[in-house]
Amino acid sequence: MGAWWSGPVATFLNTHPDRIGERLAHEAGRRRFSSEPQQLRAWVTQLDLLRTTLTSLPQTAGWQILFEFPIPRLSGRIDTLLISPDATFVLEFKVGASQFDTAALAQTEGYALDLQDFHAGSRHHPIIPILIATEAAQPAQTSPLLLGSGVTPVLKCNAPNLTELLSDLARRTLHSVAPIRPEDWEQSPYSPVPSIVEAARLIYSTHSVADIHTARADATNLTLTSDRITELLETARRQHRKTIIFISGIPGTPIRLFAKVHSGLFV
Repeated sequence: MGAWWSGPVATFLNTHPDRIGERLAHEAGRRRFSSEPQQLRAWVTQLDLLRTTLTSLPQTAGWQILFEFPIPRLSGRIDTLLISPDATFVLEFKVGASQFDTAALAQTEGYALDLQDFHAGSRHHPIIPILIATEAAQPAQTSPLLLGSGVTPVLKCNAPNLTELLSDLARRTLHSVAPIRPEDWEQSPYSPVPSIVEAARLIYSTHSVADIHTARADATNLTLTSDRITELLETARRQHRKTIIFISGIPGTPIRLFAKVHSGLFV
C-alpha cells in the first residue's frame, strides 16, 4: 500500500516534473489503470501548481509529499498528501472545475475520515482535507479550528489561492509534542474494517458456531443450523454445484434457513 511517488518536498522541487509525470503514468500502466490524455494533463497541471505553491511556502523542512496514495476501502486514491511535522493535508484536485460539487466534497471528506479511522499514522494529529477546483471563484469561508487531532471540515480553494491557504494553515497548525515522522507515517499500517463476508470467514475458520457466545442464540438452533449448512455444502460439492445460503433471524430467536442451488462448478 504505497503512494505512486513520494519524497521530501525538497526532493520534489529538485525533480523535473516530467520525471514525476512519467513515474505516475508508469504506475498507472503497471496497475492496468488507464492513462488517458485527460489524466496526463491533470497531472501536469497539478505538478506545476504544487511546485509554485511549495516554492512559495516559508518553511517546508521535514515535509513529505505523496502522489496517488491508495485508499483500498473506498477503491480510490488521494491525489496528493502533504505531511508536515504537525498535520496531514489531503489535497483533492478537480482540474478545470469551476464549482465545488457535492460529490467532490464528499469524496475529499471520505478520504480524510478513512485515514483517521484506519491509518495508524494519522490518528494523533489534525487531518485537513482541501478540495481544489482550479477554475472556481474563491469562496468566502472561515478557517477551521485546528485541534490536536481529528478531521477538519473540507476547505474549498482555487488554484491562485492555494499558496495563501497552505501558508495560513501551516502557520496556525498546533506544534505537537511528538511531530509526525514522514518515514514512519508511510510505513504505518492501514487496517480497514473487514467486510461481512471476510469477518464471517475469519470467525468460522477459528471457532465452531456454538462458540460464538456474543450471539446469545441457543445451542440447539446453532447446532441445527451448522449441521444443515454443512449438509448443503457437502451436497453441492459432490454435485459440482454452487450453493447460496441465506440465514435470517436475530440472536435468541429461531433461525430460518434458505438455500438456493445453482448449476455450475462449486466454489
